[in-house]
Amino acid sequence: LRIATYNTGNSQGGQTLARTDMDVVLTAIGNESAAGLTKPLDVLVLQEQASPATSTQSFANVLNGIYGGNAYQRGTVAGASLGGGGMGIVYNSSTVSLIDELAFGSLSSNGQLRQTLRYQLRPVGYDAAADFYVYVDHYKAGSSNSDQAQRLVEAQSVRNNADALGEGAHLIYAGDFNVQASSEAMYQELLSTGNGQAFDPID
Repeated sequence: LRIATYNTGNSQGGQTLARTDMDVVLTAIGNESAAGLTKPLDVLVLQEQASPATSTQSFANVLNGIYGGNAYQRGTVAGASLGGGGMGIVYNSSTVSLIDELAFGSLSSNGQLRQTLRYQLRPVGYDAAADFYVYVDHYKAGSSNSDQAQRLVEAQSVRNNADALGEGAHLIYAGDFNVQASSEAMYQELLSTGNGQAFDPID
C-alpha cells in the first residue's frame, strides 16, 4: 500500500480547499518509485483541515479527477482543535476499507492542542487479521521547553491509546510531528517499549 501524510496548511489564510495545482503534487506522489513500486495513493492523511466535508472532500475530488471514477472516499470525523485545524483521511476504497475512525485526547492550552485521529483500515480482500491503524497528529510547533512538553503530552496520549490495542496490532504513526531532534522526549516516548512501540525505519 502507498500511504502518505501531508500538512496542507488549509486552515490558514482562509484557504479551505485543495489548491488549484494540487493535482500536480498528488500525481507526482503516485508516480514516485519506492522500492521499485509505482502506484496511486491508497491512503492520504492530512493535517490543517477545516472540515472533512469541505477541505478533505476537495482532496478526494482531486484524486478522483486524476484517476477517474469515485474510488477515493474520505473520513467523517473531524476532531476538536484549539487552532490550526483538524485532521482528515482520504482513501482508495478499491484497495482499502475504512473500518473505524476515532478522535481522542483532552485539549488544553498547555497540553494537547488538537485531538489525535485514529483510523482502522483493512486491505480489500483480506480479513480482520490484516487490519492496521493509522494515527494522525499535528504536534505543537516550536523549540521552547514548553513546546517540547506539549508534544510529550500528545505522544503520551497516543501511546496510551496504542498500547491498549494489545500486542501485535499493526500501527503507523503519521502527521506533522514538529519534532526538533530524535533525542526529544516526545520522540523517545513513541520509541519506548510496550505494545505500541514505534520503530524508525530510516533511523
